[in-house]
Amino acid sequence: MAEQALIALESVGLRYGALEALRAVNLSIVPGECVAFVGANGSGKSTLLRVLHGLLAPSAGVRRQREALDGRPLRFAMLFQRPFLFRLSVQANVRLGLWLGGVRGEEAKVRSAQALQRVGLAAEAARPARALSGGQQQRLALARAWALQPDVLLLDEPTASLDPSAKREVENLLAEFATQGMTLLMASHNLGQVKRLAQRVVYLEHGRVLADVPAAQFSRGWRCRPRPSCFSKESCHGEVRQAGAAAPSGHVRDRARRGRRSGRAGQEHRDGVDHVDRAVRLVRAPAAGVQEGQRHRREGGGARYRPGAGHGPSRRCDVLFVHDQAAEEKFVAEGYGLKRSPVMYNDFVLIGPKADPVGVKGADIVAALGTLAKSPSSFVSRGDKSGTHAAELRYWKAAGIEAPKGTYAGYQECGCGMGPALNIAASSNAYVLADRGTWLSFKNRADLAVLVEGDKRLFNQYGVIVVDPAKHPHTKTALAQAFADWVVSAEGQATIASYQIGGQQLFFPNAATK
Repeated sequence: MAEQALIALESVGLRYGALEALRAVNLSIVPGECVAFVGANGSGKSTLLRVLHGLLAPSAGVRRQREALDGRPLRFAMLFQRPFLFRLSVQANVRLGLWLGGVRGEEAKVRSAQALQRVGLAAEAARPARALSGGQQQRLALARAWALQPDVLLLDEPTASLDPSAKREVENLLAEFATQGMTLLMASHNLGQVKRLAQRVVYLEHGRVLADVPAAQFSRGWRCRPRPSCFSKESCHGEVRQAGAAAPSGHVRDRARRGRRSGRAGQEHRDGVDHVDRAVRLVRAPAAGVQEGQRHRREGGGARYRPGAGHGPSRRCDVLFVHDQAAEEKFVAEGYGLKRSPVMYNDFVLIGPKADPVGVKGADIVAALGTLAKSPSSFVSRGDKSGTHAAELRYWKAAGIEAPKGTYAGYQECGCGMGPALNIAASSNAYVLADRGTWLSFKNRADLAVLVEGDKRLFNQYGVIVVDPAKHPHTKTALAQAFADWVVSAEGQATIASYQIGGQQLFFPNAATK
């Protein structure tokens, strides 16, 4: 690796099964430069960013990085195309990132305030993060990254789907970061943006680097010999040549047009998939059912369901598949649901570091939480008013702790689903309560393990409720009832019993025994 390089890739390749996502990539990144990665969809830009960050390990070749900069470890931050924001306030989203990075107390408070001031969101600090506009959300994600004081900031299409005004706001912030010496690595389809921000352009095709040139030279034009088989041959890299002031060949222009079309179409497809996914998860992922009931709006929809917060007629879903029995029974008693039918069960487990520094391992969840609350270790709570969150709060109360958020210094609410909460725990070596089904399907376990299980209080019952059409006449009651009837039928119960991950059954049907 060159002496001045921050990161270097040497003949790096990466495979996803049979798909070769990166091929023999050689690349060196020096401090303070802004490098743009361009190419059509599927060319490997996002994968390359993740390898440069260290999120993905190469299947072949070597990734090297400087161990220290200015006498301290190198710091990275990454901004994804669609920023993931927790169901927390704007300021809490920034502070959670700092908390995960080990920055706590007064320093976290000061840094989060400075970051929001920097991106022009100081006045929005108390607002729910998900109530922000698209441009504001991207600026919030930038604030969260900037607060970590990274040496290298990686950005995956940072202004995709933003309007021109929001794009300018984000670009201005990136330009400001660059003037302060931050190294920026950016994947983009926007060649105008590349010209405005980048000093160097890396062009990828089918996972291979075909050009690595100064941005000004790339803007003037370069070309690849228009051989149809060029992009599949090992010799292709040598056939890319600088073209001085020549315009890009028709071959390259056509590829660029196809890339732009596929980019828009791909975005529309992803939006469509996301919309369908929200609808499907309402009935397929019961652990998230309550939250989907809050967010999802179907044509003529039904009722909102939100345990512990009243159940007003906001017309958002037709059937609930959830796991907070007390709130479910209240929902039906208040006339918002026709009937609650038990469907299946699994159990909750307390997850934590394998080394278990607090010593909570055992079969008593209440004793474990009581011990945790007296320790310096961290605990990640979903904090999203889901069934899992409600169960967690019951266990804290049983341990004599009414409000862990205010009395346990290591307690952190993420306002997120089970998967993200587990990811946060994995990255911060924290404890977390999870349902066993999600834990069994969770891949990024790092050094986490099940520490508390087998306590009868960890029993986790799921139920199904059809929204009452008398209160919500626009519900699709026939379809909702058909689903509710099926899931408790012999066929539905057998389907539940047959569902396994890694040879382990996730849920146990019990409609007939309740």
